[in-house]
Amino acid sequence: ATGCETDCNGDIGGTAFIDECDVCAGGNTGVIPNATCADCNGDPNGSANIDECGVCAGGNTGVTPNSSCTDCNGDINGTASIDDCDVCAGGNTGIEPNTSCLDCNGDINGTATIDDCDVCSGGNTGITPNTSCADCNGEPNGTASIDDCGVCAGGTTGVEPNTSCLDCNGDINGTAFIDNCGVCAGGNTGVEPNSTCGSECEGAAQFSASAIYDTPGTQVIYQGKLYQNKWYTTGNTPGDSNGPWELISFCDAEPLDCSGSPSWSSSGVYSSPGTSVEHLGNLYTNRWYTSGQEPGTNEVWVYEGPCASQGAQKEVSSSTTLRAYPSPFESSVQIEIGEDYLGAELIVMNALGDEITKVNITERVIKIDLSSIPPGMYFIKVSSDSGSETAKIIKE
Repeated sequence: ATGCETDCNGDIGGTAFIDECDVCAGGNTGVIPNATCADCNGDPNGSANIDECGVCAGGNTGVTPNSSCTDCNGDINGTASIDDCDVCAGGNTGIEPNTSCLDCNGDINGTATIDDCDVCSGGNTGITPNTSCADCNGEPNGTASIDDCGVCAGGTTGVEPNTSCLDCNGDINGTAFIDNCGVCAGGNTGVEPNSTCGSECEGAAQFSASAIYDTPGTQVIYQGKLYQNKWYTTGNTPGDSNGPWELISFCDAEPLDCSGSPSWSSSGVYSSPGTSVEHLGNLYTNRWYTSGQEPGTNEVWVYEGPCASQGAQKEVSSSTTLRAYPSPFESSVQIEIGEDYLGAELIVMNALGDEITKVNITERVIKIDLSSIPPGMYFIKVSSDSGSETAKIIKE
């Protein structure tokens, strides 16, 4: 080269040349080499270009055209987005944002659900599931209800409505009771308590162990009770329910010594036949194993008679007298107690013998609030070394 060559621009010794765009550039051309065919990425003859997102894409950019402004629905410059439910919503999706994960309370990703009561509960509702239609036993849509005894019964409780407060006459919250004659009296029975003793015993002979009773239906008196033989017998003492003698009635109501017999307990287990217990001032013996069955209300317990410490014929001094009034009462009772009971405990029991409340006796006249207990028959019992007393009260 002599330095006198002319370049592609016609300049002697010029530096212009044909670039990759096949254009005379550089030198005095005023054209930047390769600029006339460079794509948006600066590559001569490159294929990159400005896409619909306004971004240089394709070619050697490494950017997929239109990907930088495509929404989650695939729409260029679309407005769809991933909502709080983690769902592509809005834009052209046809989905309202945050609606796909609302619970029944309208809370996004909430935990409220329609319960068995067909009510939206749980979550942020403030409603405990299945409580809006639960019966008194806690069963959704159950049929148990509070009966006339104030007890949850029916449904799945296993309790027959109105049976827990029946008196011996079958009256709900009735006041009839087994009297000292072993007869259901008082209340709606039409029978005066203790008025039937001995009425059936007139003319019956006393039992004799040496006598022969060959005619079924022969009646005898043994230990103040009237028995009748079911078949021929001799030498068999009345009192065995499996024997030849059948108990018919009670000939008297003479008080018995119950000092050696414990009070019946609804939680007690009486496994040995012939076990004696005191209950509501009367003495009973069981015929067979029993637990939870109240004396005087079933065939398990045999009524023996009134206890001497509580019998209707007992005369008590002012030192041991127990008196409760008014009866019937509405909310509270006043109790007068003999001085021998000072320092002892006073117990209020229901007709089943279950303890309702207990009070320490510190004075001879006390008042007890019983407004919270349901209507029915109750018993007040006090005990000391001098004996025990029981008084019956009725709540209206």
